[in-house]
Amino acid sequence: MSKMKFKDLLDNNSGITKGPFGGDIKKAYFVPKGEDTYKVYEQGVVYENNVNYGTYYIDSERYNKLKKFEVLTGDILLTGAGTLGELFVV
Repeated sequence: MSKMKFKDLLDNNSGITKGPFGGDIKKAYFVPKGEDTYKVYEQGVVYENNVNYGTYYIDSERYNKLKKFEVLTGDILLTGAGTLGELFVV
């Protein structure tokens, strides 16, 4: 594996995308897992190094409002609270 600088991994347009926070992702918006739901990737995914960690889901309406936070294969998740700077590649 070749070495790279972290800055070289960042999106040229937005760098690091933080969030969502506060009113955008309240627990009241979580729904049971279903056919038209989307997984919410919490910090536990990073701490556990497991993309399947967690049980929070949102419906398609909420997902469309939060689309800029979509997590894709190859994305790097970085903790921003608790133990800072832990990384996980999806």
